Amino acid sequence: MIKTFLKRHLLLNKLFIAFFIATLFSFNSAGSFESILNGYKADELKYFSEVAFMSGKLRRWGEPIRISQEGKTATDIQYMEALVAELQPLLGNVPVSYVHTGGNLVIHYSRTIREYSRNYTGAESLPLGYAIPKFSSDNSLIYADIYLHPSLLNDKRNEVLIHEICHMLGLFDHPLTPFNEDNVMSAAIYKNKNNLITLPRLDKAALKLLYDHRMPKNLLKIDFLKKLALLSGSKT
Repeated sequence: MIKTFLKRHLLLNKLFIAFFIATLFSFNSAGSFESILNGYKADELKYFSEVAFMSGKLRRWGEPIRISQEGKTATDIQYMEALVAELQPLLGNVPVSYVHTGGNLVIHYSRTIREYSRNYTGAESLPLGYAIPKFSSDNSLIYADIYLHPSLLNDKRNEVLIHEICHMLGLFDHPLTPFNEDNVMSAAIYKNKNNLITLPRLDKAALKLLYDHRMPKNLLKIDFLKKLALLSGSKT
């Protein structure tokens, strides 16, 4: 009986290893990688490479995202519902919804500086917004708190909010390249202030690629850049 169990255990291990290698080979092959990136423009892929890696590794949600707000106004609710509707088709198999309580991505509209700064542990001076993510043992996002400075009003409030939300969806970095087109992760975020509810093209593409189920979990930035370089070389 023990021998039978061991044989079955070894067989399962072999099958798992074979599946893992096949999956890895599938991604490593130029054709498979090209199929994942099909439809993305060069600037979208460059933007993704600069914003979608935290400490050199992809991080994203693997479970449904429930966004809630504390200290909200009726305008905040309306804005968030519109933003969630825009995010839904971008996050692949990960559902996102707006809930009034019990969220796992919680936005805090602070009333005072003391309340706002209570959870800030950064070394830099107090920013206009900050976020605190939590990860599972496999580096998946499982919870996040976003805090907004009490002085923020109207368009600037929404601008900082959407910036922090994109951080907590997995666009953790700020691009080093000065992209000419609107994007939410740069220091100078928006040029067109009438476009605050609509995510810019670069950010939509980055989120869509990040949550493509074919993109390997915990993909390293160095591997992404190598494969991107090989793919670019094959087209020249």
